[in-house]
Amino acid sequence: MWMNHNCRLASWCVGLSLAVSLSTISVLAESKDSGSEARSLMLAHGMRGADIEEILNPARPSDAKFDDVATELMRNHGLREGEIAEIIKLRSAAIKPQTSEANPPALPDTLVQYVRRAKKVGLPEKTVLQEATHDGWTAEAASEAIAYVRNEPVDEAESASHLAPSIVTPLPVGADQHAHPAPTASARVSQTASDAEARTKALAANQNLPYDYHIGAGDTLQISVWKEPETSSPSLIVRPDGKISMPLLKEVQVAGLTPTEAEKLIAFRLSKVITDPDVTVVVTGTHSQKVYAIGAIRKEGPIAYTYQMSIMQAISEAGGLTEYAKRKKIYVLRTENGRERKLPFDYDSALKGEDTKLNIQLVPGDTLVVP
Repeated sequence: MWMNHNCRLASWCVGLSLAVSLSTISVLAESKDSGSEARSLMLAHGMRGADIEEILNPARPSDAKFDDVATELMRNHGLREGEIAEIIKLRSAAIKPQTSEANPPALPDTLVQYVRRAKKVGLPEKTVLQEATHDGWTAEAASEAIAYVRNEPVDEAESASHLAPSIVTPLPVGADQHAHPAPTASARVSQTASDAEARTKALAANQNLPYDYHIGAGDTLQISVWKEPETSSPSLIVRPDGKISMPLLKEVQVAGLTPTEAEKLIAFRLSKVITDPDVTVVVTGTHSQKVYAIGAIRKEGPIAYTYQMSIMQAISEAGGLTEYAKRKKIYVLRTENGRERKLPFDYDSALKGEDTKLNIQLVPGDTLVVP
């Protein structure tokens, strides 16, 4: 056992020797005399110079495992416990704080507040980064601020977000800012009277869509901002580039977002010029997502995907089957991860309720084939 132990120590000593370079700091930073005495003491006990230099090197970060091995090495060379403790103490006192060039400079308070506000409304980090660069900050600074906010204690983030709840965080110099005119008194009264009904209808309209419906080019949106009639838009068509144009905001990329995600993004954008905006986005016309019906069906072609549609419902939307349809050989073509799948469907069995599991819900892009 002792032989194995000594072998391990010998291996460590060889490692220590190899680790020492010509630029190794050979004296303790705070006390040259104490460092010289410690060195002389270890030399007097037969320790190798390379090992001594490594133990006394203040540039090496403090490491409990290294200190334990160094302690055992000094014991094996006959140093007393008091002497070892003093040497370890000198080493710990001489270690300089480690600095890193990778540490980011102080982040602008406005940027940190900007990221906190974006996270508060629920924007994902990818969108926060896009918004920050859109508003004039560099991607590097925005990424650092996002990481800082992600790792900061909850109490600190919450207290910081309540420091000035009524103050809008300023944009960086050069970013677009627009003055927000105060609405007239008559506009406020009429908006307050009609908003409740409009928002109720809006929420009801969105409930007819699939829960994961993503806005696309050609869709029609109604955007309501609570008590802000000048900012609200009753009808906006998503352009082919996926954007819409709104008062105060100019252009907003909404294609690919769910209505809820679009609400968060628009609310965040408006929060730069309006205090605590409350936004509702309604898809009033769906033209971007479709399923297709071909074959022995009365109305071949695209079917607007406006709700979570099953095969039976799609057949109904297409006017039903023709008398020549092979009702037991219907199938759905679906592309997933670049591969096409064929999902069989027996119309008669589903109609009789014998195998309702085959009556699956379609997804945008599916093709219903009726031989």
